[in-house]
Amino acid sequence: AGIGLPFIAAAAFSTGFLRWSAAIRSRLGLIEKLSGVLLVATGIVFMGGWMPQLAAWLLDTFPLLGAIG
Repeated sequence: AGIGLPFIAAAAFSTGFLRWSAAIRSRLGLIEKLSGVLLVATGIVFMGGWMPQLAAWLLDTFPLLGAIG
């Protein structure tokens, strides 16, 4: 049963996922552009060495993030 559970879960949620993906298909271009901007911004943050400052700001602004992991 352990190896079959992911397949059962995938089958149970496939209809809802297909419905959701059809609804979002019209916005796919915008989602791809926003994702690209986010990736470039993340690269700039890493290359600039600003990750520790960003992490501190995120933890100050959203304290619940500290409880994750």
